[in-house]
Amino acid sequence: MDGDDYSITSSMADELAQQEALDAELAAAQGNEFAQGEGEVPFEPLWKEWDRKAYKEGPRSTIHMMNGDKYEGSWHRGKPHGQGTMRYKNGKVLEGSFAGGKPHGAATLWIPRESESEGQSTGPVRLRLLYRGQFNDGKKQGRGIMHFVDGREYNGEWVQNQREGTGTMRYPNGDRYEGNWLASKRSGPGTLFLANGDVFQGEWLDDMKDGPGTFFYVGQKKRYDGVWKEDTAKCGLFGAIDNGDGRQCDVKLPPLELANPVGILNTEAHALEGDRAGRVAALSS
Repeated sequence: MDGDDYSITSSMADELAQQEALDAELAAAQGNEFAQGEGEVPFEPLWKEWDRKAYKEGPRSTIHMMNGDKYEGSWHRGKPHGQGTMRYKNGKVLEGSFAGGKPHGAATLWIPRESESEGQSTGPVRLRLLYRGQFNDGKKQGRGIMHFVDGREYNGEWVQNQREGTGTMRYPNGDRYEGNWLASKRSGPGTLFLANGDVFQGEWLDDMKDGPGTFFYVGQKKRYDGVWKEDTAKCGLFGAIDNGDGRQCDVKLPPLELANPVGILNTEAHALEGDRAGRVAALSS
């Protein structure tokens, strides 16, 4: 499964919707009874009293839902509210804060390990951590850490279940990205540290290097300052990396054979900047 698209919603949504509809129906019926009686106290069927007594409020032991889920924790007006643990029938477990029947505030989500989820285990189901962080109205919102099934790990900001804001992604191959995100994609200023020691620092768009940036070939002691479009370097200049004392490393660079390299590069960079602005606007619309 791709945890990136995982959405936390209350598995009791149908039950809660039915309860809210019943509440509205009861309120309407109550109003009609008062209207018919010229101020007389209306007769209340006995089932209404039983329903009020069954309305869950405060801390409760494990409650078994009709859909197979189980919840243990605090309730308010018949919905999980406060600290509690929801055990979903599909094996997922969510521990933390609830509000109005949904995860809200700090919470931790666990999922079955792949072998257990595929029915290969005969013993107790073992869980692995998927997400620990903030929720808002049932969705990841605020800061949180996501441990993806494919080995990636994201630590940063979330908006409506999407990686958005600043955050760090660690990849299974040893690469690491630190920077801005938009709609779960690298977008804006960011730095990619490659496992081989090379580094790219610059602008990103739609999960690709796009805009001005610098690629440091650390092993070769070279750098490339230029402009990228959709992960491809379009124009730029090679130079030597600073050795740390203000002087450039002694490396052999290809000779410049253009009469006016800076002018040509500036013209090309300006054209790429205009093209990128149009693509940014398209993605934002």
